[in-house]
Amino acid sequence: MTRDLGNYTDLPSTAKEAATASSPISLLKSIKNQLSKGAVATPLNLIEVTTTSAAIDCRGYNSILVYQKVTVATKLWTTKIQGALESGDTYADWYEGATLMSSQTNSTKASVWRGIPDYIKLVGTEDEDGGKLTVKIQLMNLY
Repeated sequence: MTRDLGNYTDLPSTAKEAATASSPISLLKSIKNQLSKGAVATPLNLIEVTTTSAAIDCRGYNSILVYQKVTVATKLWTTKIQGALESGDTYADWYEGATLMSSQTNSTKASVWRGIPDYIKLVGTEDEDGGKLTVKIQLMNLY
C-alpha cells in the first residue's frame, strides 16, 4: 500500500523519516517529540532589587515561556533575556530582530520568546521601588 504524503520538505528530518513510515501513529509520535517542553523552573523568586539569574542551559530548545508575577500592583518590574552562544561567553542583551526580548509589568504577565541562544540569564529590573518579582520559565520548541 502506498500513500501520497504530499510535500514535507519543510519538516525537520525526524518528521520526514516518520512521514515515510508505514503508520500515521509514527508521524504523530515524531511531531509530539519535537514539540516537547522542559520542566518549569523559577530562576528569580521573590526578588526585591534588580537581580540577574544564574545561567540556564537551553540547548535543545528554541523558545521560552516566561511568567512574571509582581506582588505590588503599582510597582513596575522589567524582565529581559541576556544570552550567550557558548558556555563561558560574555552574556549580552538578546534581541529578536530589532526588539529586545523583555517584558514590563506591574501585575502578572506571560510571554513567549523565540530564537533563544543555548545559554541565557534572566534579569529582573526594579523600575520602581517596592514590590517583589517572581519569574518562572518553561523551555520549549516551536516550529
